[in-house]
Amino acid sequence: MEVAKTMRIGMVAYPIPPEVEESQRVEWLIERASELGLTCLPLPGRALRSAGPDYLKHLRELGESLNIEFETGAGGVWGLVGPDAEASRARLLQAIELGKALGCPLIRTGYGRLTVATSRFNLEIPISEHLGHLIKNLKEAAPIVEDSGLLLAVENHCDFTGREMAEVFAAVDSPSVGAAFDTGNAYTVFWDANDDTEALAPYTITTHMKDIKIIDYKQRGLVPFLPVGCPLGEGNVDFEKLIKAMVEQSPHAEGMHLVVENAFLPRVPGEDNVRMRLDALYKSIDYLRELCGIPGNA
Repeated sequence: MEVAKTMRIGMVAYPIPPEVEESQRVEWLIERASELGLTCLPLPGRALRSAGPDYLKHLRELGESLNIEFETGAGGVWGLVGPDAEASRARLLQAIELGKALGCPLIRTGYGRLTVATSRFNLEIPISEHLGHLIKNLKEAAPIVEDSGLLLAVENHCDFTGREMAEVFAAVDSPSVGAAFDTGNAYTVFWDANDDTEALAPYTITTHMKDIKIIDYKQRGLVPFLPVGCPLGEGNVDFEKLIKAMVEQSPHAEGMHLVVENAFLPRVPGEDNVRMRLDALYKSIDYLRELCGIPGNA
């Protein structure tokens, strides 16, 4: 899989030491990513919205000098249809301008808000209503991002199955709109992550590379299994199938961002949980390098 060797490995949620000053945190993160041999990195859109053009140019040049490609968030997408359309469009355009200033090939967003009340599990809101809302807004967003030259990637953000998201992308039918495929979030909607691979591989623009293992949960009266985070390759996600499917089916496979996200890791009382999270990250980076045939220095 020669194309897999061109993929870029990155990370999210790296713990920044408290002694690093707020004004230096983004640069520190970029330089730490470089030390780990990473070649892509999501940058915090909220923290950079008010940054001046000189600073953004500096970050872009720093990334280019270290061979690190950035991505950042996209605000405003879900209000493009309705009473907040004008303000939402302005937010999306602001995100696009930030992405262009940083040299990002893509911006990313997600619909899920991580509460039952705003999710598919609220029985008063049909899933079809949620999905219809996504389609209407993404059809408005599509020509905006197409004109910008960037891609818009939408995460399956603990909200829908891969097949449901694939139906959305098929309905929007834009080459500039696709998936920010989180490889483990299927388990938060009680679905099989490997089925998500089959559905979303043709639409994947970028990723969150997340693994989940299912453990026994013997608490009386509750569901007997529990999904928990783990280093890549130690859980139930079939990453060999995933990489192969994206290489063969995604139009964005070459240079795709494989962004490690070791989320949902259980905390162990009395243990150094920061150290455990870092160990999971380093194991995951090494796993991806070996799987894709990418050399590294971490």
